[in-house]
Amino acid sequence: MPAVLALATVAMLSGARRLYASAQWGREQPEAVVRMLGFARGRTPGVATRHRVFKALEVEQFEAMLGQWAQAALGGRGEASAIDGTALRGIHGEQWPGVRLVAAYDVQTGLVLAQRGGEAHHRTSGASA
Repeated sequence: MPAVLALATVAMLSGARRLYASAQWGREQPEAVVRMLGFARGRTPGVATRHRVFKALEVEQFEAMLGQWAQAALGGRGEASAIDGTALRGIHGEQWPGVRLVAAYDVQTGLVLAQRGGEAHHRTSGASA
């Protein structure tokens, strides 16, 4: 699992935004890079294998561990952190049922330190036609 997560991270940092693009990025790398990422056989797994790994991943636990690592890597530099929130909205401004997301991130690096989601609250417009 660590090699698959390392591959996904490096591929995303290289511009791959989807599972298939990430898999393609892995196939295009020389064997030395693939081994450096942790793959003993010198080749990366296919899309189906990677899909199963990500499906089995406990997201909240992984995010917590990644956040702890990021905070340790930043070393308490005293830099500013920012909080950002968003919610899905409809084309006329009314809020659609969906998820609100709030994230805390390091301003200097843009690294997300923590993220939480919750159900969006429904809002009705007071105007009538």
